[in-house]
Amino acid sequence: MYDAPKIAVRVGNEVSNPTEYLCGVRQGCPASPILFDFYINDIFKN
Repeated sequence: MYDAPKIAVRVGNEVSNPTEYLCGVRQGCPASPILFDFYINDIFKN
């Protein structure tokens, strides 16, 4: 499932070619909400 994750973008009826991504927090990761909170917290402090 996470060996070679790919992402595609849809705009209207057009879909881009899938491309592999190497960084970021994937959906479904238990750490996602915590890491998002850390990120948002820094934005509001600045």
